[in-house]
Formats: sequence, structure tokens, C-alpha cells
Amino acid sequence: MGELITLAVAGIGVVFVLIGRHTTGLTALCAVYVWVPRNLTVQVEGVDFSAPRIVVLVLIARLLFEGAHRRIRWSKLDWMVPLTLASFVCAAAIDQADAVLRVLIYHGGEAFDTVLPYFAFRMSVRTREDYFRLLRGLLVVSAPLGLFAPYQTLTGHNPYDALTVYASWFASNPESNFAMSRSGFYRAWLSFPEPITFGVFFAMIVPLTMPLWLRSNPARWWALPAAGGAVVGLIASLSSGPYMTLVFALAFYAAYRYRRYWRHAVISAVVVCAVVEFISNRRFYYVFVSRLSFNERNAYGRIWLIEEALTTGMTGHWLTGHGLVGRAGADSLEWENWDLVNHYVLVLARYGLVGLIPFAATLVLAFARLRRAMALARDEETRKLTWSVVASLAAMCFCIIGVGLFGQPLSFFYMLLAVAGSLPSVIAVDQRTRRRVRAPERRWSLPDRRAVPGTVFLPESRHYA
Repeated sequence: MGELITLAVAGIGVVFVLIGRHTTGLTALCAVYVWVPRNLTVQVEGVDFSAPRIVVLVLIARLLFEGAHRRIRWSKLDWMVPLTLASFVCAAAIDQADAVLRVLIYHGGEAFDTVLPYFAFRMSVRTREDYFRLLRGLLVVSAPLGLFAPYQTLTGHNPYDALTVYASWFASNPESNFAMSRSGFYRAWLSFPEPITFGVFFAMIVPLTMPLWLRSNPARWWALPAAGGAVVGLIASLSSGPYMTLVFALAFYAAYRYRRYWRHAVISAVVVCAVVEFISNRRFYYVFVSRLSFNERNAYGRIWLIEEALTTGMTGHWLTGHGLVGRAGADSLEWENWDLVNHYVLVLARYGLVGLIPFAATLVLAFARLRRAMALARDEETRKLTWSVVASLAAMCFCIIGVGLFGQPLSFFYMLLAVAGSLPSVIAVDQRTRRRVRAPERRWSLPDRRAVPGTVFLPESRHYA
């Protein structure tokens, strides 16, 4: 039954991919990611194919068949994304030479969840209108889910629990600690693996869609309430990580007009941390996380994880890591803090510096592309559009210090990297189009007889003699 559900949902998504625009197919892919649990799969020779993996494969095939890969200008970021995955495979294969097949199967699935969505976005979104179509689609598919989340928050019942009997694995358990209340309410996650991943998804897309609901345009009357629905979903997760991520993104966006004073902001932050360190009997980062989280012990656990990773945890494993360690049935990690709730530490623990350095380089190249986009922008609206992407990516880089990305947020994070990679080209195409539209029509002008003595003007031929 679970396979029939997966094939039916994937079939609907494939129809939209084949009959609509490229951005329509990309929106259908986002809808399948958001509304379908990732543990509903079709198994082929031991390999799990979820509905999003089937849809993204068909979308990539269509784009390649139509030659979309020849219409975009490839950048260093486009090469670094698959290179990072290749570094993960190499590090894991070296560390687990006796389980190479398992490594290839695992990272083959990860390629479907990260690299293929990245390139699907890169090849689908080539103009400004394509980008706004996708943003509108993101709000359309995510806002209803966010508005439905309070049902689980108030009742503790997840309607998706009925599908767990058909799941290939149990991504969430109704009896787990995720169903426990916080401040008298239940944590919502619906089709996502955990409440925190549910909140991170909304924290990622809300700042990304700000160009729709902040500017004066026909879509604003529904885009602003739709963004409000997404915020409702974020609140229903009852997770402090997504809350801080959204606050960070909105504060970063609000600092747009003061961006030239970034050095002053950095110096001020350093001074504040130094003052807290001096007047408190705890380290400054313990003070900050304890004040900004629901659960002080969980917040401290994230700090202990970083401290253990940077001291004794990686001894003898700095180069290629410990292999495929972590939670959800993977190999156990012999650390006191085994829950890898930090994506940087997760990459370091699994793949060592061989994996962490390319991953960090990917983030650096993404910000370099956004800097290029800001330099290309010639009007305030385009600069603010670019700054919303900068705010979203910066907030996510801050967020994954306390969140290990997996499930749907991991795929959307790579789509966010694709936004950064595509934006310079999108802006360049938009400005060339505007110049062609606004170019003044060439007109013939009458000569000034007094300025050029002896010139004879022939009106019938519009030539000078």
C-alpha cells in the first residue's frame, strides 16, 4: 500500500513536470517534498525511491533533453556542489572499506536529495519572472501546511501517523519525546521527521519570500497572509532553533541600509561577548544559549558537542572522520554527546576535514555569488531582492550550528544554494531585457544650417549633401 501511495503521488508530480513550465515542475517538486513523508518509498534492489526522488529525476531528464544545461553559465559553485558530495564518498569509502556498497547506496540517495534538486533549480530558473513564480509557488504549497500545524499543537494528534504502517522506516514515533508538551502545547511536525526540521523549513523560506510581501505588487494582498501562515507553522514547531533563525534573518534584512557599517557591528559583538565573559562566572556562549532556548540543558548539549568534537572526539579521525555515524539507525558514535545536532560537526564527524573543507568552500562560493549579484544590481528593488537571499543563507549558516540538516530541510538548503548560484545570471538577463525595452527609438534630427554653413538638407531622402 505504501508503494502505491508513493507511485500515485509521484505520478501526479511527474504530470506537472511534463505538461507545465520548468518552474511549474520545480514547484510540484517542492510540494511533494513538503506534503509527503520521506519514509514512504518504493524499494528497487534495496534502494529506496521516495516520491521526490522520482519527480526530481524526471525533471532533470526533461531539462537535459531540452538542452537547459546549455543555456546557463556555469560557475565555480556549480562544480563545488558535486565535488563536495564526491569528497563525502571518498572519505566514507576510505574509513569503511569493508562496506563500500553501503556507502555508495547511502550517498547515491543523498545525491537525489541534494545535488539533483540543486541543478534542477539552476536549470529551471533563468529569469526574474521564473524566480518570482517559484517564490509564489513556495508560498502556495507551504502556507496551508503551516496553517494546519496548530491542529497537532493543540491536540497532540498527527494525521500522518496513519501512514507510518506503510513506511519503509519510522522517521518519527508518536510516543517519542516529540509528542511531549512544551508550555502546555504539543510540538508539530506533520510530514517532517522532527519538529525542529519542520520549523527550520519555514525559517528558511519566510525570509526568502520577502520580496513578494514587502514590495508594492499585485501579489502582496495574498503573499503577506501566506507568509503569516508559514510563520504560524514555524511557531507550532515550538523549537527555539527555528525561532532564532527567523529573528536572525529578519534582523539581517532590516540592517540592509546599514550594511556599510558591518565592521562596527562585528566590533560591537566582540565587545559585548568580552563584557559578558568578564562579568559572568560562565563562558559567554553558555550565557547566550541559556537565555535564548526553551530547554537550557539541550542548549548546553550543543555546546558540549562542539567542545568534544574539537578536543578528544576527533582524535585519530581528523582526516576522514568516523564514517556514517549519527542517529536514525546509523553506526553509533562513541562520544558522550552522540546526537549530532550541529551540521558542521556532523560533516566533520562523518567525513573529517576531507569533507568539511569542501562543504565550507561551497558556502563561501555561495556568498561570493551573492556579492556578485549585489554588484550587478542597478536599482534598489533588485538589491533588496538579493539581500533577502543573503539574509536567508546567513541565517541558515547560523542555524545549522545547532541543527543537523536531514530530510526535507537538507534538500531545500541546497535549493537555497542554487538561488545564490543563479541570482547573478538572473539579474544580468533582467537588466539586458530592461535596456532593450527602455532603449529610446532612434530619430532623425534636422541639421542646424547656421552651425554648418553650406549644408543642404534634402527632406525627401533624409540625407545630407
